[in-house]
Amino acid sequence: MKNRPEYVKRIKQLYARLKKDGGKASLELVDDPMQVLLLGVLCNHASEQRSAAALRKLLESVVDINELRVTPVADMIQSLGVDFPGGRRAATEITQVLNAIFNSLHHLDISFLKTQSKKAVNVFLDRLDGLTPHAAAFFRNRYLSHGDVPLDEHMLAILERSNCLPAGTPHDEAHRFVAGVFGERDGANFYAMFKRYAAAHAPRRVARKPEVAPKSAPPKAPQAGLSAGPAESTSKAAKKTGAGPTARPAADSLRPKASARETERKPAASRSSRSSGGKGRQKSAR
Repeated sequence: MKNRPEYVKRIKQLYARLKKDGGKASLELVDDPMQVLLLGVLCNHASEQRSAAALRKLLESVVDINELRVTPVADMIQSLGVDFPGGRRAATEITQVLNAIFNSLHHLDISFLKTQSKKAVNVFLDRLDGLTPHAAAFFRNRYLSHGDVPLDEHMLAILERSNCLPAGTPHDEAHRFVAGVFGERDGANFYAMFKRYAAAHAPRRVARKPEVAPKSAPPKAPQAGLSAGPAESTSKAAKKTGAGPTARPAADSLRPKASARETERKPAASRSSRSSGGKGRQKSAR
């Protein structure tokens, strides 16, 4: 990373502002490693309080973690709450991570990682399909006390907007860089305060109004001498005969409109032609 000392200085200045505004932030420790891992998945999309509440609902809907592993994603979304941000992505990640752990260990107990070296822990977590850098850093921070600083999507965007990180920094590189700025204690405090700040300043997505299909005109009765058939055959017949549907084609709307003088001439011409045609018929009849 270019200009690394400058970015380190800016992140430390951000940490000083957070401490001045919010003081120290306490972290709620969780003893169950699987719950910590799942909470790390959810916290990438929402605040810790909302993620913890969603996780409780999710665990209450199943008998154990193994049942959660085989729960359909649609059912998991309903348990999380349909208004949970990124619910489908979070549910898909949970399914992938649980299946990756089960396929590797043939069980879902990862408490052994507490006695493993940092290198062994990183190798195990990196091999889990679906596990995001945020969830891995969250697990190392909250369960193993490794001093990692998890960065969710909003936190990473704020760091880039405030020039604390270069634009487009990959998630893995951002986690390693910010974790290297702080020690274990300061890293945990920075994460807690910055997470709370980012959740308060996260952009609120406005729900889109459902698109209403345009009302179509009621179909006209078929003209005498023409059989009522499918729309496609009607349109083809209309092209051949020159009689089009009641609605104008889109191309007609782009053509310039006739002037008022021209429109006045056309009816007159038609009347003269009709009158001449009538006289001709009268003469022939005589």
